[in-house]
Amino acid sequence: MKRWLGFVGRAANALGDRDSRVYFPDMLAIVVTAFFAVCAGTVFWIPHRYTDDAFLTAVSPLWFVAAFCGGAAVLFALCCLLRSERVLPWAMAAAMTAFGLSLPQEGEHNIWLGCGIALLCFVTCRWLFLRFDHPFARPHLTFKGVWWGATVLFLAFTAGMSLMGAARYYSFTYDTFDFGIFAQMFAYMKETGLPLTTVERAGLLSHFAVHFSPFFYLLLPGYCLFPSPVYLCVMQTAFVGAGVFAVCGIAKELGFSPKATALLSTLYLVYPALSYGLYYDFHENKFLTVCVLFTLYFLLKRRFIPFYICGLLLCSVKEDAAIYLVAVALFMLFHEKLIGHGTVTLLLAVGYFVFALMMIQVCGAAESMEFGYRYADFTVNGIVSFGTILKTTLFNFGKTLSLMFQAEKIEFLLWMFLPVLFTPFVNKRVSVLLLFLPMVFVNLMSGWPYQHNVEYQYTYGAAALILVAAMVTLRTLTPRARHAVITACVMLSASLTLPYVVYRTGGYVKGYWEERTQFHESIAFLYEHLPQESVIGAEGDVMPVLYEYPHLVLEPRTEEQAAALDYYVAKTEDADFITMLDMGFTLYAKNAYVVVLQNPNV
Repeated sequence: MKRWLGFVGRAANALGDRDSRVYFPDMLAIVVTAFFAVCAGTVFWIPHRYTDDAFLTAVSPLWFVAAFCGGAAVLFALCCLLRSERVLPWAMAAAMTAFGLSLPQEGEHNIWLGCGIALLCFVTCRWLFLRFDHPFARPHLTFKGVWWGATVLFLAFTAGMSLMGAARYYSFTYDTFDFGIFAQMFAYMKETGLPLTTVERAGLLSHFAVHFSPFFYLLLPGYCLFPSPVYLCVMQTAFVGAGVFAVCGIAKELGFSPKATALLSTLYLVYPALSYGLYYDFHENKFLTVCVLFTLYFLLKRRFIPFYICGLLLCSVKEDAAIYLVAVALFMLFHEKLIGHGTVTLLLAVGYFVFALMMIQVCGAAESMEFGYRYADFTVNGIVSFGTILKTTLFNFGKTLSLMFQAEKIEFLLWMFLPVLFTPFVNKRVSVLLLFLPMVFVNLMSGWPYQHNVEYQYTYGAAALILVAAMVTLRTLTPRARHAVITACVMLSASLTLPYVVYRTGGYVKGYWEERTQFHESIAFLYEHLPQESVIGAEGDVMPVLYEYPHLVLEPRTEEQAAALDYYVAKTEDADFITMLDMGFTLYAKNAYVVVLQNPNV
């Protein structure tokens, strides 16, 4: 009883304290916060989708009103006891974020819904930073704490995404393109030192005949110690996650406070384009992000030896990665006014690109950089080349503009810029927009649908440049405006990314765990029954687990292709193996999950 009397007494004293009074705007904020908190709880609690009619039927108005009144009363009491400035910012931000997190259900990723969430986040943060002098003043952070926090976030990100990758590999949900290619290629690299594969073009050739990526040799020593495709999943995730340290360094170099730096590092790890693409297998493009970020970090630090090293590493990721270094060079020339180093960097990028094209020719030039279908809209007289792209852009810019701004590409632009609230476009110095040059060429001008889809690998270089452009622009804002925008960006990006990540990762891990014994037995079964030197055809999602076999061929399309095989492997649930039986193959071995067919001529 004495405790309760003491609590009432403190509350009464607090109400008499001018600093602890709850004014009318705060009362409105309490009502809004309680409303959105109850809305979020309702969506999480009720088993129906909020878009279904059954959802409204399941909502109890009495429970909703009672929860709302109770939540508002608790918030009011806390504001009286602890002051509104300490309670309301955290409560409002948490309620709005929880509401945003509750809306994307079952892995849904709807950018148009994201626009609505963005509006709520922006209005919330704008009000908070106008109403209070120092919202989110506590806890106090130092840069040492920020680095420790970034390390924890990096480890959590790497562990979670690596777990997803391992679950996908062992449960036969990776595909030949592109994971099966790289799984076999690294097995060849371990044995021969050469990036060979028989999967990519239905015959033995160097992967460098398609894409020149010497960056892969940085991963080879670790692969020799841990020769498994799971190693590739872990390293890819770790390299993407490591970009958080570059973001922290860039933010500190640009003069951001420790708290703003912590928010920016969080924004990096929940930026949709960096998480969504990790669910599409392994690819060299995903190493662009960390290379771009560290290149720009050393540029801002004016440490040019590591800058050039990182620039070369960036170019080594892929033959067209030089375009990202070109953008950096233009940024140096026109924004940073580094004429000498900018010119050298530009010449380095162009020179490396020419060198990479020559190396592709030396290695076999499988498809001339695949321009034929990626930039088919720029065909002139049956020819597609850099020349025809340049000619069309200069002399028929209307066509180029119409190709860049189509419905699906507008949606892509929203995915890329909405999470940073279009911040780069408010920069008074237009030169910062030069960083978007690679996105224009790689993502917008190409007609290949995957290149303007955030669920694939083609966004990783552009994402890094957008984040840096946003940070460079935020530096020009007042501290209050800067913190308001960054907070809104984190709330929005978390709402767009975390439900998708949790749903898909949970689904893959659960699917693997429930049938893990069967999956591992099936892999062992295949290696037990298939001779090492045989020519093996396989269904797309079975191919990656057969990476150790040197003569793999993707499922044949014709009888001539089938006749060249010794064995064909498929899942028992897949109907393609029936087609192979019709071509004369016979059942060789089978378990509950996979089936092995044999060519009768073997």
